[in-house]
Amino acid sequence: MGVDENVLIVEDNRDIARGLGLRIRKRGGTSTWKANGTDAWEEIVRQTPSLIILDLGLPDMDGLSLLDRIRSEIEEPVPVIILTAQGTLAARQSAVERGANFFLEKPYEPDDLDQAIQSCRGI
Repeated sequence: MGVDENVLIVEDNRDIARGLGLRIRKRGGTSTWKANGTDAWEEIVRQTPSLIILDLGLPDMDGLSLLDRIRSEIEEPVPVIILTAQGTLAARQSAVERGANFFLEKPYEPDDLDQAIQSCRGI
């Protein structure tokens, strides 16, 4: 991850978001945190991030609804990593069908997240 890469973290849990932000900074990137889908969408429209880490259980909307909007309204391809406690097979399939690049369950292994981020760099 380079210094010009900005990751948007869409996560309602402040502690998880802080941990993700720290991990991204250690990789040389920057991050912006939004705790709900509405604020995240406003940020995406304002400045499209190089990567989005998206929780499915947001307080104001389902993360899949935000993913649908990203895929239908944002022209440049933005990689999306789903990071959620909703680790059912149905949730995984739905996320992938809607255009998620990776699906990770909470609690996640940091190495798995690093690998997903690294894989998204070429997208």
